[in-house]
This record gives sequence, structure tokens and C-alpha cells, in this order.
Amino acid sequence: MYGNSAINTNQSDPPNTWDSNFKGVWHMADNAANTTIKESTVTGANGTNNATTSSKTATGQIGKALNYNGSTDGSFAAINLSATNIVTLSFWMKWTTNANDDDLAFEYTPNYNSNAGGFIADWNSSNYGGGKFEVGMGKGDGTYWTDLFTRPSAGTWHLIHLVFNRSGSTNKAYVDGFLQTLTTGTRTASSMGNFSNSSLYFMSRAASSLNAAGTLDQVRLSTIERSASWTATEYNNQSSPGTFTTMSSESCR
Repeated sequence: MYGNSAINTNQSDPPNTWDSNFKGVWHMADNAANTTIKESTVTGANGTNNATTSSKTATGQIGKALNYNGSTDGSFAAINLSATNIVTLSFWMKWTTNANDDDLAFEYTPNYNSNAGGFIADWNSSNYGGGKFEVGMGKGDGTYWTDLFTRPSAGTWHLIHLVFNRSGSTNKAYVDGFLQTLTTGTRTASSMGNFSNSSLYFMSRAASSLNAAGTLDQVRLSTIERSASWTATEYNNQSSPGTFTTMSSESCR
């Protein structure tokens, strides 16, 4: 409490910064020589990295981030989403290159084609002539639903928000706070039911294939659709915090 001399102990409560809809918040900033990516909410869904984080830290959009080499690096965090059919996944990404190689930004379940209740975020999709970011949901029986939008540029930071809604099989995508126009990919399923009890895989398929090269920061997963104004505000306050708010001089009353 500002100016209150009786407050002489830390009053902060970091885990409860995040509302109950957040199931995972990973700042990707751990400099310790371990294989854990610390998770910040009360869920405690720490991620596991298959290489020690101390050699992977890089300058992030906010503080430190984690770099993935595109060949052996991958991470995962166990998260139970079986009680919901809507999630919003957001993250800052600086992709190394746009190569139309189908290397993945994220996948929920080891393979959304063969595991029920999964979704996919394929930054480097080779489908439909390449040059697309593909998002989709799978039923686990070989049927799925995908949409595509123009892939953001490589080599620079972008804030991505992806909304997956299995109740009506719809996707939404925001890049740097702007809603993207989606084009239809492959749709062989309709309503899909809830997500599953599985793991979120970072920059890979099952942390072992389709490994992606790039730097990842501020990954957040919530079981609610975040609105257009929410995504725009997050982009504005994280991309340019110095101009997002203005502070006047101190005054006493």
C-alpha cells in the first residue's frame, strides 16, 4: 500500500494474479540449470523441457524467453482440459524462418489426428501452397477441422491469440491484437465435444518430432474465449508498456 509505513512485508500474491480460467501461464524465463519451465498460476502445471534451460535462455519480448533449436528441443506440460470445450492459447513468438516445413508452434495431445480432444497450431504449414498459419482441432479418429490465415513474418516478435471452440468447431486467430481473416482448410468433422486430459506440447509434436526453431515467450492457456478488446489490450500493454499508460507527478491530498 503506497505510502503506508505500517506495511513492511511483501503483500504480493503472484499465483492469484491470474483468474480461475487460466490453466497455465509460463513466462519461459527460468535461468536455472534444470529441465523445468515454471508455471505461475495456482494449478502448478510446470512444463518439462528436454534440454536444460540454462543454455536456452534468450532475450524475450518481456524479460527472458526460451529458444528452441528446431531439431531436438521440445517441451510439454500436463493439463486436464476435459471439462471444457473452449480454450484461448496466447504466446509471443519470434520464428527463426518461414520454411513451409510443418514444424509446430503447439499441439495439445501427442497427435491431434489420432488422439481425441486435441488442437494444433502449425506456424509453418505446407498445406494449400504454403505461406499459411494453420490451426485445427481433431477428434482422434482421423477427422479434424482446420482453418488458415496469413503467416506472420519471421525474425520479429508477434503476439498470437488462438481461440478453439469445439462446441461449434470454430477457430479464431489474432495477430498483434488484430482479428485475422480465416480461410477454410480441411473439415471432415462437425461438433467435437470437449478437450481431453493430456499435455500441451511446445514447439514440437510430442516433444520429439516436427521440432520448431524460434524463441518463445509468455505462453498462456485459459478455458474461456478472450475477446477482441482483451487481445488488443494485451498486445498494447506488452509491446509498448512505456506508452500504454502515462503517469503524472506525485501529489498529496
